[in-house]
Amino acid sequence: SRWINWVAVVAAGVTFAAPAFAVTSYRECVAAVEADPVTGVDAAMAWRDGGGGAPARHCVALALLSLGQEEEAALRFEQLALDADVGGPRQRAQILHQAGSAWLLATRPDEAETVLSSAIELDPGDADLYVSRALAKRMRGEWAAVINDLDGALRRDATNVDALVLRGVALRETGDYDRARRDIDRALELDPANVEARVEHGRLAYIAAGRGPDGQPLSSD
Repeated sequence: SRWINWVAVVAAGVTFAAPAFAVTSYRECVAAVEADPVTGVDAAMAWRDGGGGAPARHCVALALLSLGQEEEAALRFEQLALDADVGGPRQRAQILHQAGSAWLLATRPDEAETVLSSAIELDPGDADLYVSRALAKRMRGEWAAVINDLDGALRRDATNVDALVLRGVALRETGDYDRARRDIDRALELDPANVEARVEHGRLAYIAAGRGPDGQPLSSD
């Protein structure tokens, strides 16, 4: 499940050690980041400074994300989406999706929602964008808005398991247990091993047995 990334410090007069190995392509850069984010970010920045263009800047953002600098990564993804070299609307939407995911990891739902809304304007047919925006609204406990976004996701992709599971959670939170069970049952039909769906199935079973989602007896007060 995708229920999502970083700080480059530039100081005059400071010199940095050369990266452990040089990269000359996006694939090499990502491999370097995956192998070791600390040396990978140095390699990515060296490639960027050497004229690597948009792919190098994207790799720097990925490296910062791997280092846990989510806010800085989000800002860099956002800046990159404005770059003339990144491609058409769908490619820009994908980069903004990464920015939104980074804001979610930073627990910044307002920024995430803003960026993801921009991504949806660029690529309104991408169901995953609606799921991610629903996650931002979930952080604020806005369950009706969560359901609305997930309705949109499932209109575009009726087999999106993440959307089904999250909508099941939101429906349970609003007391609509029958619809919640239908969503979770459908998610398990599509992906029987899905951990979130199985956990939610258990919570709904507890509720059906007169217990709370945590399995504890409901208070009679």
